[in-house]
Amino acid sequence: EEGISPLFIHGPHGVGKTHLLQAACKKIKEDNPDWKVSFMTCEYFVTEFCSSVVGSKREVFQRKIIELDVLAVDDIHKLGKKTGTQREFMYLSNELNNQNKSILLSSLVHPGDIEALDDGLKSRFMSGIMVPINKPSYPTRLSILGRHIKKQVKDFPKEELEYVARAVSGTPGE
Repeated sequence: EEGISPLFIHGPHGVGKTHLLQAACKKIKEDNPDWKVSFMTCEYFVTEFCSSVVGSKREVFQRKIIELDVLAVDDIHKLGKKTGTQREFMYLSNELNNQNKSILLSSLVHPGDIEALDDGLKSRFMSGIMVPINKPSYPTRLSILGRHIKKQVKDFPKEELEYVARAVSGTPGE
């Protein structure tokens, strides 16, 4: 049976990629309490892998990852230029895929734009569900801010709310 392809969420800073991964992990765990679900940053993955190599515990590290039902890695774009770690990630993702396990990833950029990323990993990342997330439009930001402010302050001046919604985008007057 063919494995589950990765979910790859990409977009700029501040659009909620990390929150989406964490929420997905939480929901998966709630729905499947016996599943082993792990959320980690790419930096954590790299550090753990390097420590396992130096400490001659690579097999322990691999087993820990391969035994997961869901692996979620935030900021996977930071894997670029780390050739040895990329090989390990490819090996582990193949193992998870072969066991029909799930991989959830987030990145600032599309996999094709990750500098010095192995072509095999690019292909793997793009073989699944690609989810681009963009900054919300001015009307959306205004609506989100309005809902949150109303929970805290009953009569927040509309002009100030509009100012904040414009300022948050970095493009006042949008």
